[in-house]
Amino acid sequence: MGLLGDIINSIEVSRVQKSNLINQGITRYKPSQIEAFFEMNEPIENMAFSGGAEVLRARAIVRCMAIAINNQYMPLILHCGDTGLEQFLWSEMGDRIGFVNPRVPIYDPFLGKDKKEFSRMIFDSATKNYRLKADAKYYVEGVFEYLQSRNALPCLDMFLTCPHMELLNKIGEAEKKKIITTEQAGRITSLLIQGKSQLPDIENFFSALEHQGKNIFASAQSVNARRVVNMEIADRYDKALMIDVLMDNNEVLINVILNEVEYMISKGRRILLVLDGISPVASDMLKKFLNRNDSTCSMLLSGEDVFSLFEGEERSFYSFLGKCSKVVISNHASAYSCDKWSDYIGTYEKQDITISNSSHTGGWGTSTSFRTKRDRIIKPEEIRCMGGMDVCVKSKYSGEIAVTTII
Repeated sequence: MGLLGDIINSIEVSRVQKSNLINQGITRYKPSQIEAFFEMNEPIENMAFSGGAEVLRARAIVRCMAIAINNQYMPLILHCGDTGLEQFLWSEMGDRIGFVNPRVPIYDPFLGKDKKEFSRMIFDSATKNYRLKADAKYYVEGVFEYLQSRNALPCLDMFLTCPHMELLNKIGEAEKKKIITTEQAGRITSLLIQGKSQLPDIENFFSALEHQGKNIFASAQSVNARRVVNMEIADRYDKALMIDVLMDNNEVLINVILNEVEYMISKGRRILLVLDGISPVASDMLKKFLNRNDSTCSMLLSGEDVFSLFEGEERSFYSFLGKCSKVVISNHASAYSCDKWSDYIGTYEKQDITISNSSHTGGWGTSTSFRTKRDRIIKPEEIRCMGGMDVCVKSKYSGEIAVTTII
């Protein structure tokens, strides 16, 4: 066919390539701000930021916190010693956020709660290792009432340092000295006796909680000096709250924090829960939050490799991503993780064209064949080769898959 045939073939190849680009569905932007992918008025739902440079994820977190506050959500950020993120949030938000960490040990999740809520938080935070039964609530409420009768502010430090074995004697002494009435002494003693069988497990629970959180908990002196914070106090001053949980296997500590989240939700507050580098499947209670399907609490997962944070629970990984309104993906070191992220982004119908030249009597001939297959929209090796500020942003509602470099 000669020159004319070559031109026709070239046109056909170009047509197929353009068709493939359209089917692939990628929107390629010029270098952009990561903040531009999050509108201030968009609804707050689950999100995930995985891979890339730390500053990229930090900027995205700050933007989402601003949107959350604008939508009447309180942001709570949990992390494990990420001082870089702390410093970035401080530089961007200043006194609009409160910090709890070993340098600022001022957290008391129980302060300000009534005795019923105090005991509920303890009971619901205990893992199966502590075997707390319903009677445990009586004992906790008895200690709570004793502290109140002595005009002491019931707080975590008071429970951690409580001389349980001497408590009944102290109640008797207080009654003799008329510090508390006979009626008060009788009621408190009755509560303690009803729950006394649970005392060993209660002590084990508080021992574990102290071991896991002693470096961030407020002392009784800090409580009395009003240098203390929890979610309720931070919210009273319109602040977000960032807590260093030290290690993501501190299950009892994290459970207590999550029970404070439940308390805030019960008061009508909506929460944006940000987990930075923390496995969302590390405990049953975290899994409960991961599987929520209501608007009272949205979860944002951020880390060097969010897939690895799911610890092999692929079904939970894909289920969570399916409920995300925005997912930001950058480069990852693990080829296996890159394959999973590529799988999440999806596939498209790709057309391959093959042009064959053959000779026959009378000259040359050309044959064209087409083959359609499913191919990855973004291949695993493309994710692995991204730069630290290169991103793919997948948006649920617009259906857009955007690729750009962040500036």
